[in-house]
Amino acid sequence: MWVFPVIRLCVAQDAAYADTFLGRWIAESRLRLESPEFDRCARKKEWIPKHICADLMARETEDSLSRRNLERLGASWSEELKVLEVAGPYVLDASEAHLAGRLLPACP
Repeated sequence: MWVFPVIRLCVAQDAAYADTFLGRWIAESRLRLESPEFDRCARKKEWIPKHICADLMARETEDSLSRRNLERLGASWSEELKVLEVAGPYVLDASEAHLAGRLLPACP
């Protein structure tokens, strides 16, 4: 699902999002990634537009985070989220490398 890498990228692009409900949730997940290298890459690329991060990261209720609502949001942002074709695999590869103690892949 698109939401997991987007949350992780939003946190990397703006550290203030780490203190949100979703920021804390992602910090406890498999996508937890404590890497200045990853954060630099995400900030440099700024894959996720600020308005998407602001809207998504402000969500805290069960209704606003329901599968149906997230699918609706993903559809409305589909053009802007096409960056996930490159950014999504990078997030997953970087997380797996971090968990395995390997070097992160190069910033695409």
